[in-house]
Amino acid sequence: MPSAVSLRRLAGACGIITPVVAFSCIGTALALSPWFSWAENALSDLGAAGPPVAPIFNDGLIMAGLLAVIFSLGLCQWTRKSLPEATGSLLILVSSACLAPIGAFPVGSEPIFAHTASAVGFFIISMLGRLILGASGLARAGKGGALRRPLAALVLASGLLDLAVWVWWALTRPELGLAVPEIIAASSISTCLIALGLEILRHPQVA
Repeated sequence: MPSAVSLRRLAGACGIITPVVAFSCIGTALALSPWFSWAENALSDLGAAGPPVAPIFNDGLIMAGLLAVIFSLGLCQWTRKSLPEATGSLLILVSSACLAPIGAFPVGSEPIFAHTASAVGFFIISMLGRLILGASGLARAGKGGALRRPLAALVLASGLLDLAVWVWWALTRPELGLAVPEIIAASSISTCLIALGLEILRHPQVA
């Protein structure tokens, strides 16, 4: 039976692999979609019924979502001794569970609300989770917290970046499609997953 340390290492590896899978599929779908416009489209338009790249985009999100859930389960176990950090990790788990349904229920599919609810849940809950995890990690750095100060600062900064980007886009409505804040937020989330995944791989015994 695998040990807790081995399972945490698996989770850490999944944190690194998740962005690779997601961005490989998103990038391939973008490269094969000359009709896509950063000024008009959302990333989810790549997965709508009709475009031939839809399976690439949707299947990629489903695979990335499953990997993200495995990572998040390990993150929750890794931070379990600190309630504030564990709360942030739990929110990241919830957001990870929202990723696969974005691909499983593409734009225009039934039930209509499933895609939008999953996408909003993924971005917003992930942002809240990183804000809590990063802030609590900074507060507890050197006091028994799981996150070291530089990593906690990175996690917090990524959450603040997402907050700033979404507020800016919502208030100013620039001549940009929804894909722009989505890709910025996805990159921010991916940076955190890779950094946290590497840290869990290096120090799986922290918890």
